[in-house]
Amino acid sequence: MNTPSFPTDVPHAAYAKAIMTALGNLADPDSWAEFSSDNGEVMLMEIVITIDPARAAAAGWHHGLILIWDQTMGWEWAYKTAQDGRNSEPRVLVYGPPVIDPVHIRDAVDMLLSSGGERIPTGKGPRQGLTATLTPALIKAMEDGDIDRQAALDLAVYATP
Repeated sequence: MNTPSFPTDVPHAAYAKAIMTALGNLADPDSWAEFSSDNGEVMLMEIVITIDPARAAAAGWHHGLILIWDQTMGWEWAYKTAQDGRNSEPRVLVYGPPVIDPVHIRDAVDMLLSSGGERIPTGKGPRQGLTATLTPALIKAMEDGDIDRQAALDLAVYATP
């Protein structure tokens, strides 16, 4: 499988990679992560993952499915529409904190593909509950007010020391 090359200098790069690894062949290389500002004020960490188009179509989502994450909303999903580059209004994928274990995301995607979205969102995903060391990028994002301490610690679980 070709995998997207996410930027390594964004605070959530390791989390994005862990999610892609957990999704395996469900994820399409047409996925991305970025750390930017849409409104010129708050920096937003984003991950957008395209579900493999053949798997999405086989599940009835003929134009495709995407997963969307940011540090404020957590995990959401949307289906692509017939209009190029457009998608439905995002819907909650998993209730819980913004940073949820990648295995729970994989389980939710499996459920989304098998239930047509009827059993989504899934129950509350647990917080990591692990001790982690903050990376310089996460510390800066926290100091700049782009992320709170708990979310930074949750993301740090996936960072390489």
